[in-house]
Amino acid sequence: GNQLQVADDTLLDFETTTSHDVTVRTTDSGGESFEKTLTIQVSDVDDQLPASFDEQFYLVMNHEVGQGIFNGQFNSAAEHFQTIGQAEGRAGAPNKPSTFNIEFDYRFDTNGFFNDPNRRATLEAAASFWESVIQDEFPNVTAGTEFFIVNPQTGQPETVTLDREIDDILIFVGAKNLVDAVGVTNGNFGEDALPERVSGVNYEPFVSSVSFGSNLAYSVDPTPYDLSDTPSENGGDASLFITTAHEIAHVLGISAGIPIYDARRNNGLSFAGLNATAINNGSPIPLRDSAHQDSIVNTTGLPSLLGNGGGANIFIPTKVDLAILADIGYEFQGFTNQEVIPTSATANGDILLGTDADDNLNGLGGNDTIGGGMGQDTFIFGANSGEDRILDFVGGQDVIQVDASLGFANGTEVFNAPGNFFNGNRTLDGTVIGLASLVVLSPGNTINIFHQDPLTEDSFTVV
Repeated sequence: GNQLQVADDTLLDFETTTSHDVTVRTTDSGGESFEKTLTIQVSDVDDQLPASFDEQFYLVMNHEVGQGIFNGQFNSAAEHFQTIGQAEGRAGAPNKPSTFNIEFDYRFDTNGFFNDPNRRATLEAAASFWESVIQDEFPNVTAGTEFFIVNPQTGQPETVTLDREIDDILIFVGAKNLVDAVGVTNGNFGEDALPERVSGVNYEPFVSSVSFGSNLAYSVDPTPYDLSDTPSENGGDASLFITTAHEIAHVLGISAGIPIYDARRNNGLSFAGLNATAINNGSPIPLRDSAHQDSIVNTTGLPSLLGNGGGANIFIPTKVDLAILADIGYEFQGFTNQEVIPTSATANGDILLGTDADDNLNGLGGNDTIGGGMGQDTFIFGANSGEDRILDFVGGQDVIQVDASLGFANGTEVFNAPGNFFNGNRTLDGTVIGLASLVVLSPGNTINIFHQDPLTEDSFTVV
């Protein structure tokens, strides 16, 4: 009950008082007695949880709590919060409610791998942990938008026309025979439809494709932190939950080939973003390959979903995974927003990326890869710019500025310069995903331009 009654009928009310001094006396048959005063500290662990408590957010932000559940130290995240976390001042919920949405599309799963509702529930549950901590809200992609995707069941290219809008991210899923993998993210998509969303410092993907193993026996459990239930499937090859959470990390942007992710890597050996360096005690996070962290990434031993996964009972992202994503534009509580800071240029070859605002981007010397991101961007080229590439030129919005020292008087002369090539088809796996143009400014100074709408004389200016 909520009361403790002692010999003199005193009631110890621990609803309002948490400390009581109680004298305990004992007397033997010979009349000898002994007494001692004890202080009883009482805490009510049955207090109702705050209505705002977010179990998923709490588990992601406190990696050791999930491990404590698996080790039998706690029954739940709520128990840890009530008995330890609240007193320590840990956040039980995000300071800004998340509206981020990750949706799965099963249209290509014609073999029925995901007909089992428990498998679908496991995918949704894994996504919900990511949704609980991402504080971004991407612009919706409108119905009628057409884009290229890889069919997750056949591995073949497909063109999809949206019949309804995408709220944040849509992931097409299916299953095929996999070798040396338990899940595969089939590339990074969206550059054909909305290139400026995936080419700047603020990475905002909206579509991807993930293949699971039709030849694999997965463990299927949508509630891995509830040890009172049992998986609906007990396959020994891999956890479907961990595999899904892992592949979502790649969909979100931890993957080679994404401009801002590549820009933050040091020769492919480590990831050197501001947040990643901070969480690793001032050192870049070491990478074991282009898209995975080393198994233990810092001196305090904090592991990560992409570094450890099932090998360490890590079902959900840790702060290591969040730090990397924060460095490519995502918003998370407790991390520094990087989406308003363009990357810098040197005289060498760089990946120079703009923000969602209007940017002036000058790669200087070297052979540079340049992405403007959102906004009305100006791409600046001088007499010794090198052989550069623009990832996301938007006609009627962006402009290419050429230095007058190259001998051009106006944009018309740049457009008509000898050696230029305009508005050819750009293809991927045989599918046209946009247009490509080449501008020759002088020997050794060229611009390869990827774009969606045809370039014209108005795309250029001379200063």
